Amino acid sequence: MTTKFTALLSAVVFAGMFASVAQTTPATFSIRIVARQDVVKTGSSIGVVALLTDTTNHKINFIMVNDDMGGDNGYIPKVLDDTGNPLPLSKYGQLIIKGPRLQGRSGQIRLQPGDSTVPHEIILSELYDLTRPGKYTIQMERIDKDSKVHVKSNIITVTVTP
Repeated sequence: MTTKFTALLSAVVFAGMFASVAQTTPATFSIRIVARQDVVKTGSSIGVVALLTDTTNHKINFIMVNDDMGGDNGYIPKVLDDTGNPLPLSKYGQLIIKGPRLQGRSGQIRLQPGDSTVPHEIILSELYDLTRPGKYTIQMERIDKDSKVHVKSNIITVTVTP
């Protein structure tokens, strides 16, 4: 073997050993969502209820905001149509999801290990254009400030009928 090849092989082996030692930090919470209704008529309010659960062995804190319209509260909703395309945001949704965060009454919630927050409803029909009949796939995401992980919820489906 040539010296260059041996050095390259050693570098690859060392990098592989280093990569296997590196660990990702686990999220400190999980998110579970349920639809208020699985089937709704066009023009109806479409909401999901989100529940955060402490998955650690220690207390964790969350900042929760109540903007009285079921706003984001730290959640990043992902809503896709039946072809897998993201839905357009409403004007309010653009404010919430892409713009500066709305002000509201906020408070800190402390959770014990295994405990969950009070269920929080997010009105998706306020954030997205859900006026077309069809089947929509929904998932919520929230950034874990402690671990810097993007925590994703379970995926649910809501059908909008004429």
